[in-house]
Formats: sequence, C-alpha cells, structure tokens
Amino acid sequence: MRYDYEFKKKCVDMYREGKWPPTPKELKNPKLVSVDRAAEITYVVNTNTQKFYYPSWSAVEDMKEKNRQDSTKSREELMDEGFTPCKRCKP
Repeated sequence: MRYDYEFKKKCVDMYREGKWPPTPKELKNPKLVSVDRAAEITYVVNTNTQKFYYPSWSAVEDMKEKNRQDSTKSREELMDEGFTPCKRCKP
C-alpha cells in the first residue's frame, strides 16, 4: 500500500500534535490492534505452549492465531494460572 506525499505530510503533522490518523480500511491484518487496545495488552499468551510473551517479541508474529490470546493480566496472575514466562524475552 502506497500513500501520496500529502497524506504522509498530514500524518506527520497529526503525530506532532499527539493525534493519530485513522487506520485505512484496506488494512485488515488481524495481528494489528488499535493504539487504545495496544495500551491495554500487557502480555500475549500462547495457549498451546502455556507461555507468555511481551507483545513486541518476534515470536508473537509467528504464533498461530488459534493459540494466541491477548492478556491484560499481570505477570503474577498469569503465573498463578500455570503460564510460564518466555525465557528469551523475559517478561
């Protein structure tokens, strides 16, 4: 997807004002979430491996959608439920 110069310029101006342009309708990636929703997500849980990760960790991108669950729970709450933290990203 390509954007013209004016749209890019408008986005930069909005960003400087602390605003965000709306997500284009053509963009329908289920792995992407809105900025408001991203602020709520604290960890991503893999229900198959019983591990949890930081949302920005690269392994999250490769996770099958059926095994992925976004969580707003604390680290301690997830560990109490039997999930273990990733040994590489160390959430």
